Amino acid sequence: MMEVAELAGGRRRDYQRASRLEYFTIGWNVIEAVVAVAAGWIAGGIALVGFGLDILIEVTSAAALVLRLRGTGDPDEELEAERRALRIVGYTFFALAAYVTVQAGSILLRHTAPEESMVGIVLAGVSLS
Repeated sequence: MMEVAELAGGRRRDYQRASRLEYFTIGWNVIEAVVAVAAGWIAGGIALVGFGLDILIEVTSAAALVLRLRGTGDPDEELEAERRALRIVGYTFFALAAYVTVQAGSILLRHTAPEESMVGIVLAGVSLS
């Protein structure tokens, strides 16, 4: 039988590995979001800007998970931290929906079409792989 100390050490290593993966995810997603929002802004395409904002929602989720992985071990505190993170992510989805709605309405009223964005096409391809 494994001793409690061995189990705790294994759990700690798992949390550290998960945290490193989340930091990598955050770094990659921030770069991806900046490129998507900038390319979308330049091309006038709400889909690409919306994609970039959606990536920022993923960053928010990843940051919330990093904070969650740093938990104190107190189940009540961790449950509250998880609830808070879910509320934050939910609010970001509402903000994204509001942005897309306003921009789509504006584009429909102005009868404008977005320009092609080679950067956006490449970014979408890289994101899929």
